[in-house]
Order: sequence, then C-alpha cells, then structure tokens
Amino acid sequence: MRKRIITFITLLLFSSWPISGLAQSSGLDFLNIGPNTRSLSLGEAVTALPMGGSAIYTNPANLAFDRTSTLTADYSLWVADLYNSHIAVNLKQNNNQSLAFGLLNSTSGSFEVRTAPGPSDGSFSVNYLSLSGAYAWSLKNISVGAAAHYIREEYFINNASGYSLNFGISSHWLEERLRVGTSLLSVGKMNKLRDEATELPTNLRAGVIAELFQFIPPKNEELPILVTFYGDYINLWEEVNSNGSNSFFNFGLSFNVATLVEVRGGYKIGDTDRNFSVGVGINTESLSFNYSMIPFETGFGTAHSIGIEYYF
Repeated sequence: MRKRIITFITLLLFSSWPISGLAQSSGLDFLNIGPNTRSLSLGEAVTALPMGGSAIYTNPANLAFDRTSTLTADYSLWVADLYNSHIAVNLKQNNNQSLAFGLLNSTSGSFEVRTAPGPSDGSFSVNYLSLSGAYAWSLKNISVGAAAHYIREEYFINNASGYSLNFGISSHWLEERLRVGTSLLSVGKMNKLRDEATELPTNLRAGVIAELFQFIPPKNEELPILVTFYGDYINLWEEVNSNGSNSFFNFGLSFNVATLVEVRGGYKIGDTDRNFSVGVGINTESLSFNYSMIPFETGFGTAHSIGIEYYF
C-alpha cells in the first residue's frame, strides 16, 4: 500500500508543472502544448496559423488552408527528463478539403519507488499517448474543422484511456495578410486511472496573425524582411492559476528574410514558468528545418525542440 501511495504522489508531482508550466494543470496538458517546433518558438500563439498536420492539436480548421500536403516530425527534450515526440500528415484532397492524422507521445522514465531510506524498490515510467484524425473543409476564405483523439495514459501498473475532440473555425483576409481563428480543444472524457479519472484540459482559444510590414535593408535589396505578429487569447475551462484567473495571452513575432530564414520569438502573459521562447527556421522549396529553445525561469533548465516539415 505504501508503495502505491508513493507512486501516486510522484505522478501528481510529475503532472503538475513540467508539461504546461502553469501553476495548476492536468497531466493531459500535453495535448495543448504546441507539438510543432515552430509553434513553440512563437509562444504557441498559433490558433490562426496553418502549420501542416500539427494544426490537429491547435485548430483543425487551418488544415484546409495549407497549400500542399505536408508531413511533419518534431522531437522535444523538455525539462525533468520529459520527452515529447510528434508526427503528423496533412493530406490535401483538393483545393478545399484536408484529411490529417497524427501521433503525439509524452514520456518520462526512471522514477524511483521508495518505501524506506536506502536503495529504491524499483523504477517506473509515465507515458501519455494521443492518436488523432481530423477533417477540414473550406469555402473561399473561411474554413471549419474537427479532430478526434484516442488518448492513453499509464504509470507503474496503472493505465487509463479515453477520447478528446477539437473543433475550430478560421479565416483569412486582405490577400492572406490577416488571419483569425478560434478553437475549442480537449472536449472529452477519460476512464478512471486507478481511483479517479484525469480531467481533460478543456480550453477555448482565439487568435490573430497580421503581417505588419516589410522592409528592405540598405544595400540588400534581394533580402526583404517581413515582420509578422501572432496573438492568442486562451481561456481554461477547468483550471485556475495562483492569481485566481483562468485566462492568459500568448504573443509571437517573426522576421522572415527572403522566405529563406525566419527568426522567431514568443512571450506568454500569465502564471507560467516559461514566459520566453525563441527559434529559427530554414526553408527550402520542399523542406523546412526548425529549432526552438524555451528557458524555464524556476531553475528546471531549458527545453529544446527540433522539427522538420516536408511539402509534397
């Protein structure tokens, strides 16, 4: 009995902060972290951003706005020996429809079980898995989409499964220089994990993306720089942070140099241990390579993420 109690306490500690960085959070909050490396570097202010199959987890309506089919793969080394792996494909059916499939896994191992001072009684791992499918349809400049997730969580000898649904709507204006979108994420239910079911991190998001201006550096006319703003409002339906609020804002800014290199930064306003993020992307005609760095302000370390996107 004591072993199980210690194991359960360890799980609670694990799920309370490393995944989301919020003061209070569900262990399933891995569903709401931008699995895409590009989104992490922008402070996850991507509710209005088409970004391949990764939009399954942020706003499935954006899937229909991708110009081509895409294959995305990302790997994040989070803090506290937590690893996030993500792969997704968005298959364009025609100019206004998309089918997408994704896998998202978050895992951490080697948690020690102790019932007394001295050597441990063994170790266990904590694992979260989401298998997802989505559909999006657009009419001119407006798109709607929905996604369904099969979710499984396990630790020690305990496991549970359930489902989650995402819904979204998105649009673009002014020749795609302005984008707006809103999504309702993580609506569903989990089976009991030992004694009770884990709460899903249901939240409502609204976002905007605006191309602010483009300038040409002196003596570098072939290297125009496009400056773009990203902003998201997030309302957590079940959680309340230490300030008594259940909402916060994410912001991002990118500098795209001749569509070849993009430097990005993000900032979160709210009760979080990871306010800042930075990253860079290198683009070719069919490939995009991305890197993000997210420092934690509480001494836990710095998270790193790498990703690749293939357009076909």
